[in-house]
Amino acid sequence: MPTGEVVLNYVLPEARFCGVSKALMNAIETRFAEQGIAKSRLRSTCTAERFYRSIGYVLIDRPRDPGDRASAVFEKDLAP
Repeated sequence: MPTGEVVLNYVLPEARFCGVSKALMNAIETRFAEQGIAKSRLRSTCTAERFYRSIGYVLIDRPRDPGDRASAVFEKDLAP
């Protein structure tokens, strides 16, 4: 059953800042919305936090596990 969780989103370093990640996220969010999922959720590394904020994700939690490379949990409303 679809959950609306983006488990992993990485692009090659040479593809960064070319719109690839934005296009991938747009396609994922469109698919979630087509499946009736109202919110998308993901865990982000420190490096990607600014990107996710720029496409409308909101910080909802910051885990404190020092061994956890994912520094933040973000969520985005997908409803129109």
